[in-house]
Amino acid sequence: MKNKMTPLVLASMLFTASITFVQCSKDPDSPVPIGVVIQGKEIFRYDTFGDEEFWSGLLHIDKAIAGEKNGGFGPGVSPATALAVGLKVDGEALPAEVITGIKSGAVDLNDPATTLELIKLNAVVGVQGILDDGGNIVSVGITCASCHSTVDNSFAPGIGKRLDGWPNRDLNVGAIISLLIMLSQ
Repeated sequence: MKNKMTPLVLASMLFTASITFVQCSKDPDSPVPIGVVIQGKEIFRYDTFGDEEFWSGLLHIDKAIAGEKNGGFGPGVSPATALAVGLKVDGEALPAEVITGIKSGAVDLNDPATTLELIKLNAVVGVQGILDDGGNIVSVGITCASCHSTVDNSFAPGIGKRLDGWPNRDLNVGAIISLLIMLSQ
């Protein structure tokens, strides 16, 4: 079955091409200051724009991720489950001992406590944990990067070097919401 280009895809391609043309035709002697680029990257990767109120205040996703053993409810969300629904892990955010532990099997990718540690390390692409003074996650927010970044799978499927601006085609938002509903019952 051949893929046909829908009007929406064609319009998106034309829009992207026009923006690229405009950006590339700007005066090369007046580049964007590097500080603005760095600030934009930080906002893209880490700013939740206050959506913790929705994800944690309304949906209690922080509690569902944590699981009952870690102060939440239900069984919790393991890294294996998070990867299965399309979330990504930034391999460059992982300390050497975690990488070694994953390779040797000493780090349990089926334990929700591992997911919490990955969130604390800012290693789960697009997921920001807000911590209390004791280092416990009290809320979770989602950033632009959850949908608009992926990884190169250089370490394992779903784990590798970040590719900001690439679509996360594996992200299954419906499965994530269904998982949340299932875990809360």
